[in-house]
Amino acid sequence: MPALQGVPTSVGAVAGLQLSLVSSPQQRQTWNELVAAEHPHGAVLHVGAQLRYLIESEHGVLGALGFAASALALAPAPSCAGGPTRASAYGVVRAAIPCRLW
Repeated sequence: MPALQGVPTSVGAVAGLQLSLVSSPQQRQTWNELVAAEHPHGAVLHVGAQLRYLIESEHGVLGALGFAASALALAPAPSCAGGPTRASAYGVVRAAIPCRLW
């Protein structure tokens, strides 16, 4: 993936900021590479219906966003610290947004 160029520290100053629906093979490859590199769990396999977006700007691809169908059965999800979170004990799963701005 190309390196980011001159990204400002304020979102309001980011030139050409846009959310792009992933639809081409090249966009899918970029999305997969970005998630594999930036997501805490690496490359994550989603099953079922999903929407994928790239957060793009004139400075380059800033991040990736994905929404997947919920599982047939919910179970507590581990937190990033390794243990279940209070919310996950009730079947609520936190969404992780892999983003190069972190």
